[in-house]
Amino acid sequence: MSKEIRKNTEPDCPESYDLFSGTPNIERIFSKSCHYLNRRDLPLFTLRISEVYRRGTYTLKHVRYPHFALEMILEGEMEFRTEDQRQIAGPGTLYLIPPGTTVHFTCRNGMEVRKLCAIFGGENLKGILVTLKLSDSRMVSLPDPDVMAGRLRDLRETVSAPVFENSLRSYQFLLELSRLAGEENSAQMPLGRAVSLLESNFQEDLQIPEIAARAGVSERTLRRLFRNELHCSPLEYLNQVRLKFATGKLQNTGLRIKEIAQRSGFVSSARFCTVFQEKYHMTPGDFRKKTKSE
Repeated sequence: MSKEIRKNTEPDCPESYDLFSGTPNIERIFSKSCHYLNRRDLPLFTLRISEVYRRGTYTLKHVRYPHFALEMILEGEMEFRTEDQRQIAGPGTLYLIPPGTTVHFTCRNGMEVRKLCAIFGGENLKGILVTLKLSDSRMVSLPDPDVMAGRLRDLRETVSAPVFENSLRSYQFLLELSRLAGEENSAQMPLGRAVSLLESNFQEDLQIPEIAARAGVSERTLRRLFRNELHCSPLEYLNQVRLKFATGKLQNTGLRIKEIAQRSGFVSSARFCTVFQEKYHMTPGDFRKKTKSE
Protein backbone atom coordinates (compact mmCIF):
# COMPACT_ATOMS: atom_id res chain seq x y z
CA MET A 1 0.00 0.00 0.00
CA SER A 2 1.38 3.45 -0.93
CA LYS A 3 2.50 5.74 1.85
CA GLU A 4 0.75 9.04 2.50
CA ILE A 5 2.91 12.16 2.30
CA ARG A 6 1.91 15.27 4.24
CA LYS A 7 2.38 18.74 2.82
CA ASN A 8 1.23 22.02 4.38
CA THR A 9 -0.85 24.16 2.04
CA GLU A 10 0.16 27.37 3.87
CA PRO A 11 3.40 27.68 5.89
CA ASP A 12 1.67 29.56 8.73
CA CYS A 13 -1.45 27.36 8.79
CA PRO A 14 -0.33 24.07 10.42
CA GLU A 15 -3.87 22.80 11.09
CA SER A 16 -4.49 22.74 7.32
CA TYR A 17 -2.52 20.34 5.15
CA ASP A 18 -2.68 17.95 2.19
CA LEU A 19 -2.09 14.20 2.20
CA PHE A 20 -0.78 12.66 -1.01
CA SER A 21 -0.84 8.95 -1.77
CA GLY A 22 0.46 7.07 -4.78
CA THR A 23 2.67 8.32 -7.59
CA PRO A 24 1.79 11.78 -8.93
CA ASN A 25 0.99 11.73 -12.64
CA ILE A 26 -0.14 15.22 -13.55
CA GLU A 27 0.29 17.11 -16.82
CA ARG A 28 -0.29 20.86 -16.52
CA ILE A 29 -1.87 22.54 -19.53
CA PHE A 30 -1.50 25.87 -17.74
CA SER A 31 -1.23 27.13 -14.17
CA LYS A 32 -1.19 30.74 -13.08
CA SER A 33 -0.95 32.16 -9.54
CA CYS A 34 -1.06 35.64 -8.06
CA HIS A 35 1.87 36.88 -5.97
CA TYR A 36 0.56 39.85 -3.96
CA LEU A 37 2.85 40.56 -1.04
CA ASN A 38 -0.03 41.44 1.30
CA ARG A 39 -2.72 39.27 -0.24
CA ARG A 40 -4.08 38.24 3.18
CA ASP A 41 -5.28 41.84 3.63
CA LEU A 42 -7.52 41.58 0.56
CA PRO A 43 -11.23 40.85 1.19
CA LEU A 44 -11.37 38.44 -1.78
CA PHE A 45 -9.08 37.49 -4.64
CA THR A 46 -8.39 34.74 -7.17
CA LEU A 47 -5.30 32.94 -5.99
CA ARG A 48 -4.75 30.37 -8.73
CA ILE A 49 -6.27 28.99 -11.92
CA SER A 50 -5.05 25.86 -13.67
CA GLU A 51 -6.01 23.22 -16.19
CA VAL A 52 -4.49 19.76 -15.77
CA TYR A 53 -4.60 16.13 -16.77
CA ARG A 54 -4.58 13.81 -13.75
CA ARG A 55 -3.94 10.10 -14.30
CA GLY A 56 -3.74 6.83 -12.39
CA THR A 57 -4.47 5.94 -8.77
CA TYR A 58 -2.79 9.02 -7.31
CA THR A 59 -5.02 10.43 -4.56
CA LEU A 60 -5.17 13.67 -2.63
CA LYS A 61 -6.82 14.58 0.67
CA HIS A 62 -7.34 18.20 1.71
CA VAL A 63 -7.52 18.44 5.50
CA ARG A 64 -9.29 21.59 6.71
CA TYR A 65 -8.59 23.26 3.39
CA PRO A 66 -7.92 27.01 3.93
CA HIS A 67 -9.17 28.28 0.56
CA PHE A 68 -12.27 28.03 -1.64
CA ALA A 69 -11.63 25.65 -4.55
CA LEU A 70 -13.67 24.85 -7.64
CA GLU A 71 -13.01 21.64 -9.55
CA MET A 72 -14.64 21.51 -12.98
CA ILE A 73 -14.44 18.12 -14.70
CA LEU A 74 -13.93 18.36 -18.46
CA GLU A 75 -13.16 14.69 -19.22
CA GLY A 76 -13.33 11.52 -17.13
CA GLU A 77 -14.73 11.17 -13.61
CA MET A 78 -13.49 12.05 -10.13
CA GLU A 79 -14.76 10.76 -6.82
CA PHE A 80 -15.02 13.24 -3.93
CA ARG A 81 -15.53 12.01 -0.36
CA THR A 82 -16.19 14.08 2.73
CA GLU A 83 -17.08 12.79 6.19
CA ASP A 84 -20.77 12.39 5.32
CA GLN A 85 -20.97 12.24 1.54
CA ARG A 86 -19.55 10.50 -1.51
CA GLN A 87 -20.05 12.14 -4.90
CA ILE A 88 -18.93 11.27 -8.41
CA ALA A 89 -18.36 14.23 -10.70
CA GLY A 90 -18.33 13.69 -14.46
CA PRO A 91 -17.91 16.00 -17.47
CA GLY A 92 -19.86 19.23 -17.16
CA THR A 93 -20.01 19.23 -13.37
CA LEU A 94 -18.41 21.54 -10.84
CA TYR A 95 -17.40 20.49 -7.33
CA LEU A 96 -17.24 23.12 -4.56
CA ILE A 97 -14.65 22.87 -1.75
CA PRO A 98 -15.25 25.64 0.84
CA PRO A 99 -12.68 26.69 3.46
CA GLY A 100 -12.33 24.29 6.38
CA THR A 101 -13.43 21.28 4.33
CA THR A 102 -11.77 17.88 4.62
CA VAL A 103 -12.19 16.12 1.30
CA HIS A 104 -10.51 13.13 -0.33
CA PHE A 105 -10.58 12.83 -4.11
CA THR A 106 -9.17 10.56 -6.78
CA CYS A 107 -9.65 9.59 -10.41
CA ARG A 108 -12.40 7.01 -10.88
CA ASN A 109 -10.94 3.57 -11.64
CA GLY A 110 -7.51 5.13 -12.19
CA MET A 111 -8.60 6.64 -15.50
CA GLU A 112 -7.45 9.97 -16.93
CA VAL A 113 -9.24 13.14 -15.86
CA ARG A 114 -8.94 16.59 -17.38
CA LYS A 115 -10.13 19.39 -15.14
CA LEU A 116 -10.09 23.11 -14.48
CA CYS A 117 -9.32 24.24 -10.95
CA ALA A 118 -9.79 27.73 -9.49
CA ILE A 119 -8.72 28.71 -5.97
CA PHE A 120 -9.93 31.81 -4.09
CA GLY A 121 -8.66 33.41 -0.90
CA GLY A 122 -9.16 36.59 1.09
CA GLU A 123 -9.76 38.03 4.53
CA ASN A 124 -13.55 38.08 4.07
CA LEU A 125 -13.80 34.89 2.01
CA LYS A 126 -15.86 32.85 4.49
CA GLY A 127 -18.39 35.62 5.07
CA ILE A 128 -18.80 36.20 1.35
CA LEU A 129 -19.39 32.49 0.72
CA VAL A 130 -22.02 32.36 3.45
CA THR A 131 -23.79 35.39 1.96
CA LEU A 132 -23.70 33.84 -1.52
CA LYS A 133 -24.79 30.42 -0.19
CA LEU A 134 -21.62 28.72 -1.42
CA SER A 135 -20.35 27.58 1.98
CA ASP A 136 -21.08 23.84 1.71
CA SER A 137 -19.33 21.09 -0.23
CA ARG A 138 -21.44 19.95 -3.15
CA MET A 139 -21.59 19.10 -6.81
CA VAL A 140 -23.24 21.43 -9.32
CA SER A 141 -24.42 20.30 -12.75
CA LEU A 142 -23.85 23.14 -15.19
CA PRO A 143 -26.55 24.08 -17.74
CA ASP A 144 -23.86 25.25 -20.19
CA PRO A 145 -20.46 23.73 -19.31
CA ASP A 146 -18.66 25.45 -22.19
CA VAL A 147 -19.64 28.88 -20.88
CA MET A 148 -18.40 28.07 -17.36
CA ALA A 149 -15.16 26.60 -18.73
CA GLY A 150 -14.61 29.85 -20.63
CA ARG A 151 -15.32 31.92 -17.52
CA LEU A 152 -12.86 29.86 -15.50
CA ARG A 153 -10.15 30.23 -18.13
CA ASP A 154 -10.78 33.98 -18.14
CA LEU A 155 -9.70 34.00 -14.48
CA ARG A 156 -6.11 33.81 -15.76
CA GLU A 157 -6.42 37.52 -16.50
CA THR A 158 -7.99 38.11 -13.09
CA VAL A 159 -5.03 36.47 -11.34
CA SER A 160 -2.57 38.93 -12.88
CA ALA A 161 -4.87 41.99 -12.68
CA PRO A 162 -4.26 44.86 -10.22
CA VAL A 163 -5.41 44.27 -6.65
CA PHE A 164 -8.75 46.09 -6.81
CA GLU A 165 -9.64 44.64 -10.21
CA ASN A 166 -8.84 41.10 -9.05
CA SER A 167 -11.15 41.47 -6.04
CA LEU A 168 -13.95 42.94 -8.14
CA ARG A 169 -13.75 40.31 -10.88
CA SER A 170 -13.54 37.53 -8.29
CA TYR A 171 -16.70 38.73 -6.57
CA GLN A 172 -18.55 39.05 -9.88
CA PHE A 173 -17.57 35.47 -10.74
CA LEU A 174 -18.74 34.09 -7.39
CA LEU A 175 -21.97 36.07 -7.65
CA GLU A 176 -22.76 34.41 -10.98
CA LEU A 177 -21.78 31.02 -9.57
CA SER A 178 -24.15 31.59 -6.64
CA ARG A 179 -27.02 32.14 -9.06
CA LEU A 180 -26.19 28.96 -11.00
CA ALA A 181 -25.77 26.90 -7.84
CA GLY A 182 -29.05 28.24 -6.44
CA GLU A 183 -30.97 27.29 -9.56
CA GLU A 184 -29.35 23.86 -9.77
CA ASN A 185 -29.64 23.09 -6.08
CA SER A 186 -33.42 22.82 -6.05
CA ALA A 187 -34.80 19.45 -4.97
CA GLN A 188 -35.75 18.54 -8.53
CA MET A 189 -32.23 18.68 -10.00
CA PRO A 190 -30.64 15.74 -8.14
CA LEU A 191 -33.83 13.76 -8.72
CA GLY A 192 -33.73 14.57 -12.42
CA ARG A 193 -30.10 13.46 -12.65
CA ALA A 194 -30.91 10.19 -10.86
CA VAL A 195 -33.93 9.46 -13.07
CA SER A 196 -31.87 10.14 -16.19
CA LEU A 197 -29.11 7.83 -14.97
CA LEU A 198 -31.58 5.03 -14.21
CA GLU A 199 -33.34 5.33 -17.55
CA SER A 200 -30.09 5.50 -19.54
CA ASN A 201 -28.24 2.70 -17.77
CA PHE A 202 -30.99 0.28 -16.66
CA GLN A 203 -29.33 -2.63 -18.49
CA GLU A 204 -26.25 -2.36 -16.26
CA ASP A 205 -25.74 -3.72 -12.75
CA LEU A 206 -26.75 -0.46 -11.04
CA GLN A 207 -26.27 0.08 -7.32
CA ILE A 208 -28.36 2.73 -5.55
CA PRO A 209 -25.38 4.18 -3.58
CA GLU A 210 -23.60 4.70 -6.92
CA ILE A 211 -26.64 6.46 -8.40
CA ALA A 212 -26.84 8.73 -5.33
CA ALA A 213 -23.16 9.60 -5.66
CA ARG A 214 -23.55 10.46 -9.33
CA ALA A 215 -26.66 12.53 -8.58
CA GLY A 216 -24.68 14.48 -5.99
CA VAL A 217 -26.69 13.59 -2.89
CA SER A 218 -26.56 11.06 -0.07
CA GLU A 219 -28.38 7.75 -0.45
CA ARG A 220 -30.81 8.80 2.28
CA THR A 221 -31.62 12.05 0.48
CA LEU A 222 -32.09 10.24 -2.82
CA ARG A 223 -34.57 7.81 -1.28
CA ARG A 224 -36.47 10.71 0.29
CA LEU A 225 -36.67 12.58 -3.06
CA PHE A 226 -38.00 9.51 -4.86
CA ARG A 227 -40.54 8.81 -2.13
CA ASN A 228 -41.77 12.43 -1.94
CA GLU A 229 -41.86 13.17 -5.67
CA LEU A 230 -42.39 9.82 -7.41
CA HIS A 231 -43.98 7.83 -4.56
CA CYS A 232 -41.60 4.90 -4.95
CA SER A 233 -38.06 3.92 -4.06
CA PRO A 234 -35.14 4.25 -6.53
CA LEU A 235 -35.05 0.46 -6.90
CA GLU A 236 -38.79 0.31 -7.60
CA TYR A 237 -38.39 3.00 -10.26
CA LEU A 238 -35.47 1.10 -11.80
CA ASN A 239 -37.56 -2.07 -11.94
CA GLN A 240 -40.38 -0.14 -13.63
CA VAL A 241 -37.98 0.98 -16.37
CA ARG A 242 -36.65 -2.55 -16.79
CA LEU A 243 -40.12 -4.08 -16.92
CA LYS A 244 -41.25 -1.57 -19.54
CA PHE A 245 -38.34 -2.64 -21.72
CA ALA A 246 -38.98 -6.33 -21.02
CA THR A 247 -42.69 -6.21 -21.90
CA GLY A 248 -41.80 -4.71 -25.28
CA LYS A 249 -39.44 -7.59 -25.94
CA LEU A 250 -42.04 -10.15 -24.83
CA GLN A 251 -44.63 -8.66 -27.19
CA ASN A 252 -42.48 -7.97 -30.22
CA THR A 253 -39.70 -10.58 -30.28
CA GLY A 254 -39.25 -14.31 -29.93
CA LEU A 255 -36.34 -14.00 -27.50
CA ARG A 256 -36.17 -16.50 -24.67
CA ILE A 257 -37.19 -15.36 -21.18
CA LYS A 258 -33.62 -15.76 -19.91
CA GLU A 259 -32.23 -13.53 -22.64
CA ILE A 260 -34.90 -10.87 -22.08
CA ALA A 261 -34.08 -10.88 -18.38
CA GLN A 262 -30.39 -10.30 -19.13
CA ARG A 263 -31.06 -7.56 -21.66
CA SER A 264 -33.40 -5.85 -19.19
CA GLY A 265 -30.71 -5.65 -16.52
CA PHE A 266 -31.97 -8.28 -14.09
CA VAL A 267 -29.33 -10.37 -12.32
CA SER A 268 -31.18 -13.61 -13.17
CA SER A 269 -34.29 -14.91 -14.91
CA ALA A 270 -35.63 -15.96 -11.50
CA ARG A 271 -35.38 -12.40 -10.22
CA PHE A 272 -36.98 -11.14 -13.42
CA CYS A 273 -39.92 -13.53 -13.04
CA THR A 274 -40.42 -12.54 -9.39
CA VAL A 275 -40.50 -8.81 -10.12
CA PHE A 276 -42.67 -9.38 -13.21
CA GLN A 277 -45.27 -11.36 -11.29
CA GLU A 278 -45.40 -8.77 -8.52
CA LYS A 279 -46.22 -6.12 -11.13
CA TYR A 280 -48.47 -7.97 -13.62
CA HIS A 281 -49.75 -10.90 -11.51
CA MET A 282 -48.70 -13.41 -14.16
CA THR A 283 -45.48 -14.99 -15.42
CA PRO A 284 -43.60 -13.49 -18.39
CA GLY A 285 -44.57 -16.58 -20.42
CA ASP A 286 -48.25 -16.12 -19.63
CA PHE A 287 -47.99 -12.41 -20.46
CA ARG A 288 -46.53 -13.27 -23.85
CA LYS A 289 -49.30 -15.78 -24.60
CA LYS A 290 -52.00 -13.35 -23.45
CA THR A 291 -50.78 -10.42 -25.53
CA LYS A 292 -50.36 -12.57 -28.63
CA SER A 293 -53.86 -14.03 -28.32
CA GLU A 294 -55.27 -10.54 -27.95
